[in-house]
Amino acid sequence: MRILYIDDTAYWRNTYAKAFREAGIKIETLPDARGDIVKSASDFQPNLILLDISMPEVNGFDAIKILKNDERTKNFPVFFFSNINSPDYIKKGLELGAEKYLVKGDCQPEEVIKICLKWLNRPGN
Repeated sequence: MRILYIDDTAYWRNTYAKAFREAGIKIETLPDARGDIVKSASDFQPNLILLDISMPEVNGFDAIKILKNDERTKNFPVFFFSNINSPDYIKKGLELGAEKYLVKGDCQPEEVIKICLKWLNRPGN
């Protein structure tokens, strides 16, 4: 299992990288969505991308558009993982192609891992 986590906040990247690694899950992190996120994702071949929304320069909404508009990354599932708990943001995230929208403050790392694993292990995945 491989997770790509894109978030500009080092605290969240480090906390979740440690938790996923301790759970035996390979994880790579990116500090933002600038640069060639398509190349990073296609090189890593994640089973799931966790994507923050509030990032400088390229926010999560723009990042998912970039990923979903490229043949190499359009089929990678994306979960938005944000501190913004807004019905408008959740609706927009799902409309842009995210599979789920998780609110950081509502989940502990163990819960996020459990949600990701449950989704990835469902029939058809």
